[in-house]
Amino acid sequence: MPEQNELKALCQLMFETHRGFSELYEVSYPELDFLLEKAREKNSITGSRLMGGGFGGGTINLILKKEWQATVAIITAAYKAQFNNEAEVYEVATGNGTCEVTGKLQLN
Repeated sequence: MPEQNELKALCQLMFETHRGFSELYEVSYPELDFLLEKAREKNSITGSRLMGGGFGGGTINLILKKEWQATVAIITAAYKAQFNNEAEVYEVATGNGTCEVTGKLQLN
């Protein structure tokens, strides 16, 4: 699907895969499920899912750039109120994805 630029479908799949991790495989935990539920409430978050898991982990979220700061502030405040713990947030940017390498790849 991503090769066809179906961003909406990709984002929906992100939410659905988290549900699978949480309900079918039981590898999520309450803090991550809370973050996913808060993400679902925000129109500025188009996709979200568990990342990592186990003894740590977090969520990865696709957030509209113009609403990033406000969205993060709201969700981290809700997390603090619910769990009495600060959420760590790391801002990253997407790249162009994978591509076929034609020619020789040199490793130093």
